[in-house]
Amino acid sequence: MHLSVLRTASPVVFGAVTALLFCASVSATAAAAVAARVNGTEVSTERLDRTFASYLDQQGVGAPALAKLELYRGLRKQVLDTLIAQELLWQHAKSKDIVAADDAVDQVLDQIKSGLSTEAYEHRLRQVGLDEASYREDLKHRMSVEKMVDTEIKAGVEVSDAEIHEFYTANPDSFTRPAEAHLRHILIRVEEGADAAAKEQAREAAEAVLAKAKAPDADFAALAKEHSQDTSAAEGGDLGFVQAAAVVKPFSEAAFALQPGAVSDLVETQFGYHIIKMEERRGGDLVPEDEVRERVRQHLVDQKAQQILQDLLKDLREQGKVELLESL
Repeated sequence: MHLSVLRTASPVVFGAVTALLFCASVSATAAAAVAARVNGTEVSTERLDRTFASYLDQQGVGAPALAKLELYRGLRKQVLDTLIAQELLWQHAKSKDIVAADDAVDQVLDQIKSGLSTEAYEHRLRQVGLDEASYREDLKHRMSVEKMVDTEIKAGVEVSDAEIHEFYTANPDSFTRPAEAHLRHILIRVEEGADAAAKEQAREAAEAVLAKAKAPDADFAALAKEHSQDTSAAEGGDLGFVQAAAVVKPFSEAAFALQPGAVSDLVETQFGYHIIKMEERRGGDLVPEDEVRERVRQHLVDQKAQQILQDLLKDLREQGKVELLESL
């Protein structure tokens, strides 16, 4: 089911927090230089440098782009603003006495480590200049903020059925199942660089198979097992359900023009000559509103919570004392 809009529901701040999971941590040995001070808590230049470098790597921003001073300063300010937001939210969660339990933090840390070898985990920490204690502390901060958002913000957000219906009707593309076809094919391969004689020989062989495949009593799967030069031959040429974008254009155009049970004429691609059979179609229709109601509700809750969170951050920054000590 293709519900792309429902995959964009996470608040901006937490997307950044997750992306910077390994790098936006409290350094075990804080550098002397300070990039910012948040209600007295320092954000070191070392931490900003490390986070900024990791962010650029994750986003694929290379040196040529950073030669533009305006872009460099803008991206660096975004990263510093994220670090400030993280600290403000952590301080707010702590003031509400919403702090992740140590055993919960240890459980999540163990899960993260279980997905990596010891060498890979230690290498990752070394890459960003962290030790496990500082990483664990950052994880505790992040989990506390997420808990605060769930209990203090999301828990109070309400979404009506009317809002769900309005969103559903306004975004039909987000609730349309992708059109798919269950296909079989027979491939008579033409090797890359083959001469005209080899191509003609392959075409003649394909036409002979096509004549058999078009016969009223044809067993397409058996013909594919006998003649196809594709890896799907052993499965009777069965490709399963295929979306048009997943195959080369000449193949998809011919395949999706067929009705269920129909067999195509020869279709030439860079791989050779194909004979395609359409088994069945599905998709291309709207998912009923009832099937996605709760997912839409959660999306709208996240949207509203994101706005509340941004307003909270604005208030925390205005009411607190945030000192920018690095010139950007």
